[in-house]
Amino acid sequence: RADIFPVAGLASGEIYGFTVYGHGGPSNPQPWTNVTSATFLQFSRLIMPTRPTYFGCVDSTARHVSGPKNQYYGERQLFLLGFKFDLCTDQMDHPDLFLFFGKIRALREKAQWWKRRFSYEDTIGITHISNNEDGHVQVRRFDEQLPSGGIVLAVDNYYNHTGRVVTFLGKQFPIPPNQLDVIETGLKTHPDQY
Repeated sequence: RADIFPVAGLASGEIYGFTVYGHGGPSNPQPWTNVTSATFLQFSRLIMPTRPTYFGCVDSTARHVSGPKNQYYGERQLFLLGFKFDLCTDQMDHPDLFLFFGKIRALREKAQWWKRRFSYEDTIGITHISNNEDGHVQVRRFDEQLPSGGIVLAVDNYYNHTGRVVTFLGKQFPIPPNQLDVIETGLKTHPDQY
């Protein structure tokens, strides 16, 4: 994987995929395999894993995937991708959005997210999520870019499922029954894991 851009600014693309444009759907294929489609944003994040990335607003994202009527799908994807986020002007009248963004901010502050300079590693090393046939639980990996080299998992469990377990690098971690959470795995990054 090469870092092909000196800086990353605004990320452009449908956050949930759009089959008309050939970006696939809201699925999350394993990276570096023989997949035929993936969302552009997920792929761009994977090839620029350490760059701070901002997702600006487009009306299609605001209308189709954001806010309580869409179960905050767009906002949850921004959390899973490790994006910094912006608000569209037509979202300013929805205080629920501010509350949901507040949850994300609180989780990131607790994990010292920006201080630890995480690298987005998508689903590398995540091999199974138990009882997840409905696809409701999504998990993404982030590696700390500091000498301590910790690994965390960002979790989207919007429907508060209980009893689910994620298998990561051969170890099992219970999925917290919270809508969003960060799992501190206690594992360290090693080049041979890639």
